[in-house]
Amino acid sequence: MLDTLVKHSNDAIYIIEPDSGTILSCNYSAYRRLQYSSGDFNGIKIFDIDINIHDLNEWKDVALRIKNEHNSVYETYHKKLDGSIFPVENSVSISTYQGVEYFIAIARDITARKEYEKSAWRRANLDPLTGLPNRRIFYSDLKNAAKKTKEKDEHLAMLYIDLDWFKRINDKYGHAVGDEVLYIVGKRLQGCCRNQDCLSRLGGDEFSIVFSNIATEELGRKMVHKVEQVLRQPFCVGDLLLEVGASIGAIIFRVKQFDCTQELSLADKAMYRAKEHFGVSTSYHFSSYATEP
Repeated sequence: MLDTLVKHSNDAIYIIEPDSGTILSCNYSAYRRLQYSSGDFNGIKIFDIDINIHDLNEWKDVALRIKNEHNSVYETYHKKLDGSIFPVENSVSISTYQGVEYFIAIARDITARKEYEKSAWRRANLDPLTGLPNRRIFYSDLKNAAKKTKEKDEHLAMLYIDLDWFKRINDKYGHAVGDEVLYIVGKRLQGCCRNQDCLSRLGGDEFSIVFSNIATEELGRKMVHKVEQVLRQPFCVGDLLLEVGASIGAIIFRVKQFDCTQELSLADKAMYRAKEHFGVSTSYHFSSYATEP
């Protein structure tokens, strides 16, 4: 009965020789998941299927840890015969048979769990309409950008962007058109950003960009000007050609003692000063340092 249960277990089960990492035997689930036949599996070693163990030396380190812990549980990725990979949770224990030690590894496919975790993370941290990071991620990104910029003693620019006529578009043309405008805004702003920059939708019609590691204040102005230019272009939604005004509050500074709350407040005030003008407009706040000592 035990042999039958092991053979048909949904989890892959391997018997491994500890010193060489050779897989001596495994059940049907292991063959099926890895796309091998029983004949193809002869001589296969654990580092042939585990992408995080590259050679015998690395396997020896893993084997030593397993022996010290007696029962080791860890996550990794297994590689199929066609080269594709999938996540597994490995539970490895030591068993002795006729005076010889063997490892018994039970590998559970956790693809569904990982997909659920990714989905939960996206729901918590990404705006569902634009796919951009939300306010929660923005604060974390801002602090990280300030830290990296401080290390290089360069400038950081933070932009608060508010679409002035967005409510009018929603009221006149409906939320479907409004949503498309927001989506296009997100795409245009992405085109203004480099890999190290942070773009977020804070909520409603508000966006923020953090440009980090800017060599000079003048370069920061040019990057803000590029944002102005893309927002001045009309928005084509179906048969409609729409103008969307935007107020931009921009704060450009060299980071010395960074205070997230204070700098956000300065950018917010600059944005409201920009609202005093018609169309796409920007108000700047400049400081030699983010927070004077």
